[in-house]
Formats: sequence, C-alpha cells, structure tokens
Amino acid sequence: MKRILKNKNIRILALFFAIIGVFFFVFNTYAKKVERLDMPVDDSSKEFIEAEVVKDVVSTIVFENIKDEEFVPKKKGKILRVNLTTMKASLFENGVTSYEMMVLSKGKKGSIWETPGGRYPVEEIVENYFSSEASAWFPYSIHLFGNYFIHGEPKNKYGKIIQTSNGSIRLKDKDARTIFEWIDSDTVVSVYSDFKKQPSEVAGASTYKTSSGKQKPLVSAESYLVADIDNGEILLEKNPDISVPIASVTKLMTALVSLESHDQFEKTIISKEALHTYGTSAFKIGESIITKDLLYPLLLVSSNDASEIIAEKDGREKFLRKMNEKASKLNMDKTFFEDASGLSPNNVSSANDLFNLSKYIYKEKPFLFGVTTKKSHQVSGHSWGNISQFLNDERYKGGKGGQTSEAKRTSVGIFEVRVGEFSTKKIAIIILRSDDKLVDTKKLLAYVEGAFIGSKKSVEILHNEKTASLGLVGDIMLDRGVEYSVNKNFAGDFSKIFENTKKLKETDFLFGNLEGPATKLGKDLGNLYSFRMPNNTADILANTGFDILSFANNHVGDFGVEAFTDTLSQIKNAGILYTGAGLSKKEAEEPSILKSENGLSLGFLGFSDVGPNWMEVGNENAGILLASDERFEEIIKNAKEKVDALVVSIHFGDEYKPHNIRQEDLARRAIDAGALIVAGHHPHVAQDVEVYNGGLIIYSLGNFVFDQYFSKETMEGLAVIAYIEGNSISKYEIYRAPMNSFYQPEEIILKN
Repeated sequence: MKRILKNKNIRILALFFAIIGVFFFVFNTYAKKVERLDMPVDDSSKEFIEAEVVKDVVSTIVFENIKDEEFVPKKKGKILRVNLTTMKASLFENGVTSYEMMVLSKGKKGSIWETPGGRYPVEEIVENYFSSEASAWFPYSIHLFGNYFIHGEPKNKYGKIIQTSNGSIRLKDKDARTIFEWIDSDTVVSVYSDFKKQPSEVAGASTYKTSSGKQKPLVSAESYLVADIDNGEILLEKNPDISVPIASVTKLMTALVSLESHDQFEKTIISKEALHTYGTSAFKIGESIITKDLLYPLLLVSSNDASEIIAEKDGREKFLRKMNEKASKLNMDKTFFEDASGLSPNNVSSANDLFNLSKYIYKEKPFLFGVTTKKSHQVSGHSWGNISQFLNDERYKGGKGGQTSEAKRTSVGIFEVRVGEFSTKKIAIIILRSDDKLVDTKKLLAYVEGAFIGSKKSVEILHNEKTASLGLVGDIMLDRGVEYSVNKNFAGDFSKIFENTKKLKETDFLFGNLEGPATKLGKDLGNLYSFRMPNNTADILANTGFDILSFANNHVGDFGVEAFTDTLSQIKNAGILYTGAGLSKKEAEEPSILKSENGLSLGFLGFSDVGPNWMEVGNENAGILLASDERFEEIIKNAKEKVDALVVSIHFGDEYKPHNIRQEDLARRAIDAGALIVAGHHPHVAQDVEVYNGGLIIYSLGNFVFDQYFSKETMEGLAVIAYIEGNSISKYEIYRAPMNSFYQPEEIILKN
C-alpha cells in the first residue's frame, strides 16, 4: 500500500514540475516577444505584437555543373538529382537511389526558364500553381529559384494538357507527384545542365543581373538608392553618400528612439511649448495621451506637434542626443538631427545612411513600418488619416516622406516587387532632394520590375530595342452613384474601386478618359448632367497605375474654368500626364510624352468632337482641343515628328449607339496623319475595333467606372493592351472590362 502511494506521489510531483516547466516555457517565449518591442504588455499592446514580421530563411544557391561520374550523394538526407543532358532525374535518400524517372522537357535555350547547373534549396512546394505568364496550371510545382522550377504536365483551365514554351523542368504527372509527396524543405536539388553561360551571367549569381548596356531611369532626385532590404544588395544608386536635408523622414528616427527609450503605455501631458511648433495642431494644452498613441499622428499625418511632444518627454536636448547616438550606432556617419520633426534644414542624412536605418527598423522594429501602411487610426477623440502618396500601391510595405524648401521632396519606402515568375523581393527606395518623389519612385520601381532578369518585361528588353506595353480603358467618373456606392460599400475609400485591376497595372503605361473635373473649386453651370469628382481623384488614379489621362471631353467645363484649371494642376501634381487640354493652345498641341525604360517615346494627343465649344483652348486661354479644328491633321503630323509612336484620343460618336461615319472619318484621318492608335470614348458602350493602314482604331472603349446601371452594355467596356515596337504594333489584346454592382471594375477578361 505504501509502495503504491509512493509511486502516486512521484507521479503527482512529476506532473507538478511538468506544469511548472510548461509555464516557464510559455512565459519565457512571451517575455521574449515583449522584449523585442521594449515595452510592457497589456490588451492595448496586442496590435504591436501582431505586427511582428516572420522572415523566410533563404539557403545558399551554388552555381556549378557536376557531371554524373563526379556526383556523390550525401549519406544523410534527401537529394533530387536532375541531369538535363541525359534527361533523367533520380531521388536519393541517405546516399541510396530510391526512384528514377525521365524528364519530358526543359526550359527553352536562351529563355529565362533555362535552368543552369547548380545546387538549389527548395523555396516553395505548390500542388497546383497557376502561371499568369503562361496562362496555365502547373501541377506538383517545386520552386527552386527565380524562374527555375520542376513541375508536371501543364494544363489549361479545362484540365487539358497543353504545350507551352514557358516552364523549366517538366515531368510526367505521376513522376512529379512522386517527387511532390517525397520532397521536403530540406531537400537539396542538384542540376547538371548544358547551360552555356557563366555563373556571373546567371540570374541568381545576382538576383538582379541586368542586360548589358541597360540605361538607368532618368529621375529628378539629386540622390537616390535602390536596394534589396533582406540581403543589402545595391541595385541602383546616385550620389548615395552626399549629406542633404531630409525633412520629415526624420520622424522615422524619432519614432524609433521613442519606441526604444520610452514607456509606451505611460501617459504624456502636452505642453504649451510643444504646440508652438509650425503646423496645424490636433492637440490641446494639458491634454493627456498615451505615449504609443503619438506614433500614429507622427507617422500617418507627419505631425510636427507629435514630434515635439515625444521629444519633450525626457527633455528635448536629451532626446535629440539619443537620436544622434542611435544614428552613430547604426553607422549613419553623415547624419545629424537638430530637431525631432525635420523642420530644421540642419537635419541631414545620406541615402546610404537612411538605408541603414530602414534595414534596422525592418528587421528589429517592423511595427513602425506597419503603422505607416494603416489607412487611418482613431484614439482618444482623435482621428488621423494616412497622407502617404503610396498608400494605395499594393506593393507598398511602409515608409515615410517629407517636404521642405531646403530638402525639396524626400522619401523612404519599402516595396515588395516581383522579379520572376515566382519570386518577389523587398526593395528599399530612398529618394532625396527630388522635384517629384512619386514620379521618381514609380520610375525606379518600373526599372526594378521591368529591367532585371527574371521578369517577363526583361525578355522584351533583351530582344527588342524599343518596346512598350500600353493599356487603354474608357470613361472614368467618380461622382453621383459611384460616390454613393463608395461611401456605402467601401467606407469612403475610393481606392477600393480599382483593387481588381492587376492585369492593367502590369502594363508599362495605362491610359483612361477622366470624365469631368476633380476639384473642390468651381460652380455648377447647370448642365443637364454635371460631374465633379473628389479632390483626391488624381492621387487615386496615380496609385492605381494611370500614367496618362485624356481631359478633352464634354464634361470638363461642368464647373467652370476655375475647376478645369485646378483639375489640370491636380493631375500634374499626382505625377500623371494629361492630354487634349492645356493652359494655352501651344501646350495643348504639344504631345504628352511617356518614355519606356528601353527608350521608346510614346506621345499622346486628345480631341473632343462633342464640345463644349466654349471651352476651346486659345492662344492665351485654357481649354481643350476640338476635333473640328481646321488644323486637326497638322497638329497630329507635328506631334508625330517628336515621338516614336503616337496615340490620339478622341471624344466622339453617339451615346449608346454603334460607331458612325463621322467617327470613321476622324479616326482614319488621324491614322493617315501619323497616329499609331486612335482611342475613342463618349458613347458609354463598347464599339468596333479595326486595323486601318497599319494603325489600330478603337472607336469606343465604353465605360470603365461609371454609374450607368441600366444596361449590360453600359456596365461593360473594353480594355485593350497594345504591345508597341518602334512605330508599329507587334500585337494587341482585347479584353472585356465588366463592372460589378458597386461600379467596381472586375479583373479584365480576354475576348475570344
């Protein structure tokens, strides 16, 4: 009896210590999470903890070509061996062959899918992967790196096996499935190939290897740096070590030092001195606010008050000393802070230094970048909306911008960009002393996405001297029923209207027709239908990916000349070009020119054939070009002489009807005068597309965003993607562009 009791006591004691052990393990794990954020934990800190970033561990890729007679499998673990000369693959486990199979095909020679010899880690295992590049499903896909992968037999959407030039190492489905079920993330893949390039020329020796002679994009920034924030590889740079004023980018360091040195859950009392800072105040003297809540106005609306309130918490001079000490610890040798807001022109740094700061925040305090991607934040009777120009860019993962007369425009941004069929990378873009940080950043992003080996666009760059892909859509109108729908269904967030436009965003350039003014200014002139869109419409369209807008249509004068000219200013400030309109006839007749990364100059002209005639542009008055202008063909001929290819937009035709003789006459005259593409709008329904004299005529693109719910035809326009080489179209694709019941464009659908 005593023996049984003794055993029972031992079991109870063991259970007790086990419970204690589990408790300490959980507590220790939790404490480490909190320690990373340097703050105590309560319910209100949940948001901080959930914002932690989990990073992938990337194994090393070794480019080598080991022949079968030299290949020795390791004695422990799994190796998949593929010989692309004998077209055989073998599975090795603990040094022994367990399965052999034949390779059906390999990536086409010279293509970005031709797999070089090497040892690869397994980056991703997907049972059925859809490739937008090939428009096909690849079963049992094993992603090795970039565009190198192993897969089964490609199938179309109906499940039928198809032949495609895309794809790397192709196996029979049963063999691919065997590998899929056998392989794990620790498996090494050894490839032997007759790939002739040296490892230094292979995408992967540098993830970002570009074609030789590739020109850097032309940007206005005095200094910039583009780099992979995970591995530190510099992709592009210009004067990265010069020390210049940085304006409100300062606030990233202010937030970091506060997070690392202040009790984030302690209350802060707002002083009179703090509110003397230049800028609109949202606070009141004597108001009490929790310290962590100051990070939101600091980073969302760039509040100078919040900067000073934070700095005063443990003494302004002491806090500034901490900022400069932190900069020194991060090897920011060309950095100095005189205030916490960035108002001082003596707050200086370099692109390299700010990259060091960005890497530290990204790896150690990712919560801060998380704050900068929030659309808004409400607390303690305050509400702050994010003012970042990049907020609606799905690639944007955080950052901070600023602007003063001395610093001009500055920006630190982290973007997730695609550099291959499977691969995305986190890229930091630092812009200093720019005339237009939005335009400069977009150019640098386009270069990264389009120029580096691994992307579809890079193939075009390698094989063509001058190319560009152009997306064209129809009428855009964000007033009336569209505005009502946005307020009702999307909480007033107009960017949601365009969230399904991925395919169009992939084009080099995107064009549309802005059907009316977008401004707070002006007075309704009393037309039958008058449109006036929100003041931030241009920014929304810029973040959606629009590069050029036609502003020659019958609604541009609905709220008078003041609204018209302010809209032109809004479009320009958003980094978008406009055509068909200008402050003078000389400006309106000049083609608006977009340049592709490989040098193609694409010009745009716009005309309206449906008025309003009183808005015709003059030598000294703002307005639009009319198609009835007796110099119609001369204007087009003059524009064509200045560009490689010319697009002419015409607002013409009868509403809700097929194209008419007048449209045909104007469109063909435009082509004969030098236009490569004529893009029509106004009828609110899609009309014919025809090829004439080597040019493409789209008589009407129909509606892209409009509240005309009364027919199927008005709720579905066209989207056309044209691939331009020099002064010709290599191919074009016509897509259906339907809207849903919220007036939200759905993903475009290729027409048969």
